[in-house]
Amino acid sequence: NKDKYDYKHIFTHITKKIKSADLPITSLETIFYMKDDINDLNFPLKINNTPKELGDALAYAGFRLILHASPFSFNLKEKGIINTLNFWEANYPFIKILGISRNEQESENNYFIYKSGKINIGIINFSAFKSDKIRDEKKYMINFLSKENLGKIMEKIKNITDFNIVCINWGKKNGKFPDKKQINIAKKLADFGIDLIIGNYPYNVQPVSYIQSEKGNKALVFWSLGLLIGDTDKNKNY
Repeated sequence: NKDKYDYKHIFTHITKKIKSADLPITSLETIFYMKDDINDLNFPLKINNTPKELGDALAYAGFRLILHASPFSFNLKEKGIINTLNFWEANYPFIKILGISRNEQESENNYFIYKSGKINIGIINFSAFKSDKIRDEKKYMINFLSKENLGKIMEKIKNITDFNIVCINWGKKNGKFPDKKQINIAKKLADFGIDLIIGNYPYNVQPVSYIQSEKGNKALVFWSLGLLIGDTDKNKNY
């Protein structure tokens, strides 16, 4: 059936490990193509997007937190983000979505607090990339990293969390090591009291290290977890 896709087989060999985690998290850089709602387009498109059936596969595999902040999140404009959020809420309300929002109120509360025993862990998702496609009045639809955006969220959660994590879309696509921009961003995140930084976007797995900010704050940084699934065959390093 050309109108139906099934991607559950992709995760066959790792589903058991995913479901064994306390909080299985993945980053999905693209938003969903919804044929029923976008009648003038035929998938696959030349711009980055994903069939909604991949969402079914992610839920089936056991992921419970999906990170959507990326430079590709606005490729189908406002409707793409709204369709994506509507899909998750209608089909998998038990999965938490971070990084994209329908309105400013959702944007201001775009964080997740995970309770592990007596410890409250704050999780925030940002994209370090600015998108030229999105109008200024719609910037809230994607969690772009800025001092203002981070400050607003940290002000809300700093008194109720014991440990804070930022998952961030950054770096160079083919980068094997963190670049200067990543390092500067990591230091600024540490200044805000972020304890753990988890990076994605580069195809390659990058090193893991501690970084210390000018204020003396330390953060553990997974500079990039690399690409797990993608549609490119041009990069041979990951």
